[in-house]
Amino acid sequence: MCAAQWLALAVLSGTAGSALALPVPPDNTVYGNVGTTLYAITPGTGAAVSVGTLAFTTNGFGRDPITGRVYYAETVLPGRVAYWDPTTATNTILSTALGFVTNRMGFRADGQMFSMNPSTNNIYVIDRNTGNPTIVATVNGPGLGGGGDMAFAPNGDLYIVTNSTIYRVLANPIAVPAIGAIPALATTSGATGTTGSPTGLTFIDNGVALGSPGTGIVDLGLNGGFTNARGGNSYSDLGAMPKFADIAISVTPSSSNFARSGSASYAVTVSNNGPQSASGNFTVTFTLPTGLTLVGAGPFGAG
Repeated sequence: MCAAQWLALAVLSGTAGSALALPVPPDNTVYGNVGTTLYAITPGTGAAVSVGTLAFTTNGFGRDPITGRVYYAETVLPGRVAYWDPTTATNTILSTALGFVTNRMGFRADGQMFSMNPSTNNIYVIDRNTGNPTIVATVNGPGLGGGGDMAFAPNGDLYIVTNSTIYRVLANPIAVPAIGAIPALATTSGATGTTGSPTGLTFIDNGVALGSPGTGIVDLGLNGGFTNARGGNSYSDLGAMPKFADIAISVTPSSSNFARSGSASYAVTVSNNGPQSASGNFTVTFTLPTGLTLVGAGPFGAG
């Protein structure tokens, strides 16, 4: 575990009290679909149980790390987008269609939904509320068209698998509109009883990439090949909401009984309970209760 902590000093003119709204916690569930049937898959064994029915057939979906919803795109034009809510087992079709057919969808850890048009190699950010696509990047590489999938690794790199080849987009797709050629890391053939051309790709909490190469699931080696083939359904796609890094926030007041016109402090602690490390910049916003005035903050710590 690692944690960072700082203090906020406030002058009181009222009573204390605060609440923090946190995202839906990751549950490490891996989903796979066959047509409109959605399955929950146990990664270790490949055992699957039917958990819901989608509004239409899809070859591309991803799981929102903020809400836990499964977003998916239809296999024919106009390319409608919908989501399945695991808390209610219901579907909601969004108002705007993609305008293209895709088998590649995935979520970044910050909740941004991405998709790729295999015909143009354009990468889009998809609005989770409307389905509206906004082009943010174009990549190129031999054989990027066709089937396959896309998924973000724990370190934020975007991986694309298609035609038995794994590609890695090192740059942030939003920050670099013209990415250019991306490296072909390896071919994916290697496991007994598999086709070598995965239709699904997702990452689980230990950082392992799972693929769906025709029948069941396998551990997909990012440097080549398959291992640990588990039999099962012929999934069109895979998606998960893994617990890469479990970020927690706690707020501790200096006293449970604050006096009017007096001063008090809050200790705000941000912790990572793992299993993966967290990198990059994090912004934490703490709103003081009504009646309090901020007079200073710090010292700031990291660990």
